[in-house]
Amino acid sequence: MASKVYFADLRADVHENLQQKLTRLMKTAGMGDIDFRDKFVAIKLHFGEPGNLAFLRPNWARTVADFVKERGGKPFLTDCNTLYVGGRKNALDHMDSAMLNGFNPMTTGCQIIIADGLKGSDEVEVPVVGGEYVKNAKIGRAVMDADVFISLTHFKGHEEAGFGGCLKNIGMGCGSRAGKMEQHNAGKPHVAEKLCIGCGQCRKICAHGAPIITDGEYFGYSGPALTATLGPACQLRISLAPLRDVQDIMDLYNRFYLQLGLALAAHGLRAWTVGCHPTCHAEDLPLVPRTRDEAMDAYLREKGACSVQMMRATAATRVSIDYQDETDFVRKMRAASLLTPFFALLSDNAPVYQASRNSSYCIRTRLWQDVDRDRCGVTPHLMDADFGYARYAENVLTKPQITALRLGRVRTAGGKIAPELYAGHVSRQETAQILSNFFYDVRLKSRIELRAADSMPPRYIAAYVQLVKSVFGSPAALQNVLRHYAGATTLDITSAKLAVCKDGYNALVYGRPVSSELAWLLMQARSRTPSQEERALLDPFMQLLTTRKTIRETENYNE
Repeated sequence: MASKVYFADLRADVHENLQQKLTRLMKTAGMGDIDFRDKFVAIKLHFGEPGNLAFLRPNWARTVADFVKERGGKPFLTDCNTLYVGGRKNALDHMDSAMLNGFNPMTTGCQIIIADGLKGSDEVEVPVVGGEYVKNAKIGRAVMDADVFISLTHFKGHEEAGFGGCLKNIGMGCGSRAGKMEQHNAGKPHVAEKLCIGCGQCRKICAHGAPIITDGEYFGYSGPALTATLGPACQLRISLAPLRDVQDIMDLYNRFYLQLGLALAAHGLRAWTVGCHPTCHAEDLPLVPRTRDEAMDAYLREKGACSVQMMRATAATRVSIDYQDETDFVRKMRAASLLTPFFALLSDNAPVYQASRNSSYCIRTRLWQDVDRDRCGVTPHLMDADFGYARYAENVLTKPQITALRLGRVRTAGGKIAPELYAGHVSRQETAQILSNFFYDVRLKSRIELRAADSMPPRYIAAYVQLVKSVFGSPAALQNVLRHYAGATTLDITSAKLAVCKDGYNALVYGRPVSSELAWLLMQARSRTPSQEERALLDPFMQLLTTRKTIRETENYNE
């Protein structure tokens, strides 16, 4: 069925200007018959890059917005963030660009909303019936939330399509950054490894910071929601962007895990989510050629008997939490450290150690006890009355640094302390480097990082994240933990960790049976979790406690 097309020329006279002609065109085309009353109306257009003139002038948008408002509608101008580097890759830059090009509430008569949110990740998956290349289109949420959609399109040339018009303005322009990535998938850049010299210029021009290059070598990928890098002996590290909802975290993780599994399967390989390397002796695993790891290896070999095993053959699940102020920081640091023995036992997942079947509890936790007493284990002075920011700073500033940041690159520190390495003002990057040289069970980075748990299968990761959220997201639960273990010392915490390593579910922790304490902890979490769906995420841990088995004993690792 052919579409009706209405058009007007660009001639104006004393009786009718171009804006009035556009209004008449819209009426003739039947837009006046649309029920706009109390409807949110998305007017999709291109705001233009800074310095660019190939966009519709704001007065055209004003005419359309006024037409909608006169009929009782609630118009807003919208577009989605771009995939490429420029002035529209996030909502703040995007709105700044729009303002520079004349789009603001005064000139257009309505507000501007960037449809896919701050970082281009606020999206709705829309099924594409019969889609060949895209089965579910990722569309900016504000577009999908609108009741009426108007495409205000300028005519443009396009290197691939020849010309771009309404179809491009809607189909591609309304895609979130992830949606645009899928649409441009065939045109993804790739690295010619034989020609790559590790200069890092690709990272500087990539809107996603995609390549992670260290010491001239490619070591990972960074996206808006997920970063994948290599550990010291090629452990795969997955870091997710901060999210509030546990299910959102797991959806993101599971999508990556599925993609990883498919990629590995094509080569006859598979991923193992375990706490210790399943097939090799640690000594046989080479380090990746990276200054930081080589420096750590050389330094820690002189400090503890288990540094080689820790660096090369272990993998963890780490969860980071926010804190509001110094008081909140102290409370959460103490509570997290007190709960470390329980987290270690619940996550115990080392079915193999040093290429042999393992029957011991919490191998990874035990290894960390003999790496470097100056920078591992329980945070020094944690339970002292005067512990706070200053005492933590004292811990990391008075002990030797392993590596240092010099001219933007990581170098060996030569055993010097931070004040000897960094004179005067310390930058944010240098501060992060100082903090990264210490590996306490619970340590401070930009957030508080909980490091006790082994690498686990996804359903146990979900249980662990939900447990942390339920306890540390509830002031009452957090206070109950601190009150329950009032009087415990740093030595008591260390003793509790060693007890679960030795006796597992038969251990005495803080003078009480570990099983009863785990039951108490999980009930605290369940009682502070109002959603039935979130409470269900804790079930794998409840099952472990009921059967008095660890993950390594429960999962089928016989293959």
